[in-house]
Amino acid sequence: MQIKDLAIGDGFVYLMEGSTKVKFYVLAHNYESGLNGKGRTLFCRESPATSGTHTTSEKNTYTPDSNNEATWYKRTYVNKFSDEVRGLIGTTKYSGQYASISVLPNGTPTGTVLHRGTYESSFFPVSATEVGVSGFSDGSALSSAAISRISSIRTRYGSGIWTRSPSKTLTYPSSMDWSTIYGYANGKYIASASGSSLSTAEGTYGASYGYLLLHPAGNAVHRQGRLRLGKPAAGNRFRCG
Repeated sequence: MQIKDLAIGDGFVYLMEGSTKVKFYVLAHNYESGLNGKGRTLFCRESPATSGTHTTSEKNTYTPDSNNEATWYKRTYVNKFSDEVRGLIGTTKYSGQYASISVLPNGTPTGTVLHRGTYESSFFPVSATEVGVSGFSDGSALSSAAISRISSIRTRYGSGIWTRSPSKTLTYPSSMDWSTIYGYANGKYIASASGSSLSTAEGTYGASYGYLLLHPAGNAVHRQGRLRLGKPAAGNRFRCG
């Protein structure tokens, strides 16, 4: 059996995080094919790897690739794997958004706008768009089976889980003026879940929620903590629920 044969939401593989065997569920095949080409399968860890903040100051502006969660994946979580495994996991492109002030040509601030960009990493959180929340354009909605799996994880976890989507709330200063520094420090987190329905709420700077990582992979299989391209070797056990 190959990765492409695993069922969305129920199919899973194991990956060794150091000496710990951890389950990763399939959320999508051909993830963001417009950015990555065909063949990238999106996995989700069975539970948040840890918890923490996204930003810590009202003057911060949340961005998908440089907030505290993104930094933790790049500097701490990635070290749970060998150089070989990190090389085989590689990186995946994804869509993200951040907020900023819209200004007139004379410099007068007029409101908040969301900007969309393409980012690239080995691990990253799910977006509000991907779990079916409207008002954002950071990716494509996942299937109901995939959202149900995330919903189940959120329910078992029993607390909020960060998304990579920003809030449009201006955190600094308290109102628009001629200041040259504006802060959009808040982000969205998964606040509740039921079946294939999720709802998000605003997570403020300094708030701590779960880091639930997504881990895309190519046409590969996981075996004893390693990624092997092609079909699994004899004796490999991969189960689809």
